Amino acid sequence: MHEGGKLRKNSVWNYDKEGSMAWLSARGLYSYIVSSGRGSLIVSGNYNTVLKLSYKLLPGDIVAYEKNGKIAHISVVTGQDSRGYALVNCHNTDRYRVPWDLGWINKKIKFHFIRVHY
Repeated sequence: MHEGGKLRKNSVWNYDKEGSMAWLSARGLYSYIVSSGRGSLIVSGNYNTVLKLSYKLLPGDIVAYEKNGKIAHISVVTGQDSRGYALVNCHNTDRYRVPWDLGWINKKIKFHFIRVHY
């Protein structure tokens, strides 16, 4: 997000000698982006609730994955497939241009789509 999207570091979101919680933690990044105004929540909900709006995601948008009431993972939208289904990259399992739902289509997962203001 910093190198590719030009989201500037600041005192809350940074990595110098050590990373801040907003830099290192999925929950911290989600909270920071939404509460700081550097992003806007588009929609939250289960797969069926958010599916239609997933076709409106743009490169640079964030998909946050909530499990058991906690943000457990973050991915960044990088494009769409030939049918317009959003593709994401993520770092923990090094996924490159994979479907945004990452196989998490179960009723216990809540998805959050965030438009990042770069």
